[in-house]
Amino acid sequence: MITKFLVSTLFFAVALAVTVRAGENTTSAQSGMSDMPGMDHSMPDYSHMQWDNKNDIAFLSGMIVHHQGAITMTEDILKTTTSQKIRRWSDEILSAQRREVKQMEALLHTLGPRDEAAAAEMEAEMDMMMGQPMSSNADINFIEMMIPHHAGAIDMSVPALVMSDNATIRKLAEDIIIAQAREIAEFRTWLAQQGQTTASRSNGMTAAHAGHSM
Repeated sequence: MITKFLVSTLFFAVALAVTVRAGENTTSAQSGMSDMPGMDHSMPDYSHMQWDNKNDIAFLSGMIVHHQGAITMTEDILKTTTSQKIRRWSDEILSAQRREVKQMEALLHTLGPRDEAAAAEMEAEMDMMMGQPMSSNADINFIEMMIPHHAGAIDMSVPALVMSDNATIRKLAEDIIIAQAREIAEFRTWLAQQGQTTASRSNGMTAAHAGHSM
């Protein structure tokens, strides 16, 4: 059941994701996953589309890899950061996303085999994203990369929440949207305090997202 609170949260989360993408000036090309609602960071109009078990599996398959990308970036920053705030955020990200990966793997075991195309496409994006550093400052680079990463997770989760018939997947999508929208807002506030502008964050991610349909 989508409550008034959740509707408000969805509007807030989607607005954040849209402003992040607008700052990145990204483009999305069509690919093998273009028929899956929400697996395009350009957030197409999916209201006319159908959602079935195949879409649940593709969502889970892509999101597992997406989460694993965040886990890798977070484990890396914990090796170097001395910032207590970065360490707190990192601990929260690792705790939530490791738990959600286990949950999604269990769901996939029940629903069917992994969608290899969805997983491979997301693996390619994660490799590209992590190969495009956005700042020579490790802490700033981590946050600048995590913002569009979180925005992508929101894009993927909104249609899953609205359209999936699986209550567990809807709850998972809701949790991802709420947690990652909150973190995006916190990250952007922190970056502003470091004197970072939207323009400086956007340029480095354009290449990583160009041509991505996840």
